[in-house]
Amino acid sequence: MPRAEELQRQRTPVQDHAHHAYVDGLPISEGKKAFLKQYPELMRDDLAPIATRVYRQALASGIEDDSPQLYETILQGVISEIGQLALSPTRFVVDKVPGLR
Repeated sequence: MPRAEELQRQRTPVQDHAHHAYVDGLPISEGKKAFLKQYPELMRDDLAPIATRVYRQALASGIEDDSPQLYETILQGVISEIGQLALSPTRFVVDKVPGLR
């Protein structure tokens, strides 16, 4: 999963601290908090709706909430959709995601 790892490496310590504090205040499970701390880009305005949709589809398909399989499915689903958008004429999301071009 090189793309996700590259996104993860591009954060600064200040960004990490502010993001972690924000995530810690969310009314979600500790597993989801850890996941969002690891992949904060999933909370961006352009990626959050994609991540939310993939999350709901995964649960509807029977994947257990807060499982490693769920988190992997979310990452792969978001990456897949970004890739599809890259092939579209608009390319609005991919151009904003460092490391995906």
